[in-house]
Amino acid sequence: VQSKPDGRLVLVGDGPLRKMLEKTADPERVRFIPSLPRGELMDLYRHADLFVLPSREMDPFGMVVAEAMTFGAPVLVTNVCGIAHDLHHGREAWIVEPRIAEIDKGIKRLMKDPALCAGLGKAGQSFVKRHYDLNAMVDGFEELL
Repeated sequence: VQSKPDGRLVLVGDGPLRKMLEKTADPERVRFIPSLPRGELMDLYRHADLFVLPSREMDPFGMVVAEAMTFGAPVLVTNVCGIAHDLHHGREAWIVEPRIAEIDKGIKRLMKDPALCAGLGKAGQSFVKRHYDLNAMVDGFEELL
């Protein structure tokens, strides 16, 4: 947010750093939302310029990433998030190391290139429909058995 004067950040969820972040964040540019009803969360994904899941520790899958991709949001995810292992960097998602400098660099790169973001959003949405659609998953499970 500091490096993009017209940028706005919406943080959804809660965590141990929230109180500290609320004290230092500019309330005009950073919005904290502890939780949202599912319909409102899906609407937020639809309108996001970029969805970021900056996991620092192993996350077995990262369901919110798949949800955001379903609605066409371009995503930046760290390589410790399980879903990152199914995706290709620069094609369906922007995948970075779980370090603040790498996350920051990735966000800046994507925010400078709306065409890249649009491409990631479309490819990610297509990927989710092909691989995580209920029928595709059932077919894959049956094939496995």
